[in-house]
Amino acid sequence: MTTAILACGAVLLIWALAAEQLRTWRITAPMVMVAGGLAVGAASALGIVSQDFDLKIANQVLTGRTAQQIAEVILALVLFVDSFEIRRGILGHEPKPASRLLFLALPLSILLGTAAGLWAFPALSVAAVLAIVCAVVPTDMAPAADILKDKRFPERVRNVLNVESGYNDGIVAPIFIFALTLAGNTSHAATPQAALAEALPASLKAIVVGVASGLLMRFVVARGWSSSTALRVGVVTIPLLAYALAFTWHGNGFVAAFVAGLAFRAARGHLAHSEIDLTEDLAALTGYVMWFVLGVCSVIAMQVLFSWQVALFPLAALTVVRIVPVLLCLLGSSMPLRDRMLVALLGPRGIATIVFGLLAFADLPANESETALAAMVVTVLASFVLHGVGAPFIARVYERRAAQVTGPAPAPK
Repeated sequence: MTTAILACGAVLLIWALAAEQLRTWRITAPMVMVAGGLAVGAASALGIVSQDFDLKIANQVLTGRTAQQIAEVILALVLFVDSFEIRRGILGHEPKPASRLLFLALPLSILLGTAAGLWAFPALSVAAVLAIVCAVVPTDMAPAADILKDKRFPERVRNVLNVESGYNDGIVAPIFIFALTLAGNTSHAATPQAALAEALPASLKAIVVGVASGLLMRFVVARGWSSSTALRVGVVTIPLLAYALAFTWHGNGFVAAFVAGLAFRAARGHLAHSEIDLTEDLAALTGYVMWFVLGVCSVIAMQVLFSWQVALFPLAALTVVRIVPVLLCLLGSSMPLRDRMLVALLGPRGIATIVFGLLAFADLPANESETALAAMVVTVLASFVLHGVGAPFIARVYERRAAQVTGPAPAPK
C-alpha cells in the first residue's frame, strides 16, 4: 500500500509540474493518472516492484469498510460540486432538451442496458445487472473537458451535455443503492423497503443542512462578518455534514450530499467562484486518486476477469445503450439532427462510474462483484479512446458537414 501511495503522489506531482504543456498535447490529468496506475499495476504483476496488487489483495482492500467510506466521501464531494455546476437556472440555458435527457433518455438507457446486461451475463441476478448498469450509464464531462471548450461544437450542445453530466449521476445514485439492496447487500439496508424508508429522513436532513448553510452564508456575506477564505472552508463542510448525518441515520451519504448541494444552491442564490473553488479543487484532487486506482484495477481485471462479454457489454453501454435513447427522446426537439447526433455520441464516463463500480465490487457476491469491476474498467478505458481520441475527429467531421450545409463564408470585399 505504501508503494501505491508513493507512486500516486509522484505521478500527480509530475502532472502538476507539466499540466499546461500536457494540455497543449491534449493529455489530461485523468489520462496521466490512469497511465501511472497501469504502470504500477503492470510492474507489480511482472514482479518489478513488490507484488501488492493482485485480485486477493484488491478484495481485501477494496471490500473493507474504510475503503468503501473513502470512496463514498469522494463521490459525495463530486456530486455536491456537480449539483451547483450549472450556472443559469436549474437546467441551464437549454432546459427542454436537458430535461428530456435526464428524465426520459436516462431511464430508457437503464432499461436498455439492463436488457443487454441480462443477455451478456445470464448467470447474474437482475439486481446485480441493474447495479452494473447504473455504474456504466452516467456521463461525466470532466475527463473530456475539452469538449465543453471546443468552439467547433455548438454552444447549445455543450450546455446540454454539461447539465446532463452534472445531474445524471445524482439521479442514478438512489437506483444504484436500491439495486445493491435487492442483490442481498445489507451494508445499506436490510430490505428494499427499509432502504426507501431510510432514504426520506436522510434526504430531508440533507435539505435542512443545505438550506440552512445557504441562508446563513447569505446573511453573513451581506453583513461582512466572514472572509472569502473562511467561506471556502465552510462550503467544504456542507457535503461532509450531509454525508455524516445520512450515515448516522443509515441513509445514503452521497445521495444526501447531492441533495444538500441542490438545496444549498437554491438558498444561497448567486455563488461567487471564490466560495466554491476550494471544494472544486478538493473534489478534483480526490478524483485524480480514483483515476490512479482505476489504472491499478485495470491490470487486475484484465489478468483474471476478461471475457468477450466483459468486452462487448461496455461497448454496447457506450454506443447503442447511449445513442438510441438519446435520439429517441430528442425527436421533435428544437435541436437539428446533427446536434442531436453530437449529444448522443459525446457521453464520456468518469468518476461516478469508477466509484459505483468499486462499491459494486465491494458489495455484490463474489462472482457478480468481479464482473462489476471488469465492466467498470473496460467501460471507462473504452470511453477514453472513444471520447478522448474520438472527440476531435467528431468535431472536424461536424465542422465540415456544417460548412457544407451553410456554404462557405462570403469573401471579404
